[in-house]
Order: sequence, then C-alpha cells, then structure tokens
Amino acid sequence: MSARSCCNLRPAATESSSHPSSLGRRSFDFFGWMGPGVLLILLPKCPMCLAAYIALVTGIGISAPTAGHLRMLLLVLCFVSLAYFVTRWVRAFWMRVA
Repeated sequence: MSARSCCNLRPAATESSSHPSSLGRRSFDFFGWMGPGVLLILLPKCPMCLAAYIALVTGIGISAPTAGHLRMLLLVLCFVSLAYFVTRWVRAFWMRVA
C-alpha cells in the first residue's frame, strides 16, 4: 500500500484563512483597556474625596484610613490589569510578526 503524499500536506495558513475576531472579543479587548484607564483617570488623589464619593453613591460611610487602603488597592488592581493587557497585546503582536 502506498500512501498518497497529497493527503499528508497541510494547507499553509494565510491571512485570508484566519477567522476574524468576534464582536464580543473585540468589545472585551476595548473595554478591558478602557476600564482600568478610566478608573485611573477618575480615581481621586485624596482618600477623603474617595470616602465622600463612596458615601454619595452607596450611602455607606467609610473612614479615611480605609479609604486610603481602598485607593491603594484600586491603584494596584488597575496597574496589574493594564500590565496584563499590555503583555497580551505584545504577545499577540509578536505572534503575528514571527
């Protein structure tokens, strides 16, 4: 029995054969970048202002030290998520180039 060599060949992947990303994936990528960026822009520098914003929105009052810790936690979470998205973007870029 002879195996046909044409059956063993795989078609070369081209740009036209790749599937475009879905609308959900593109919107997740967009809002993934925008969420932490907007939060960093709108996050107040003063812990008392953050405590006042939380009190205005939720009706719950928090102390200044708690607001300071919450502010630091939000800063760290924003930077970590932005670092994740940057890393994912760089990896996807290098996969397209290589």
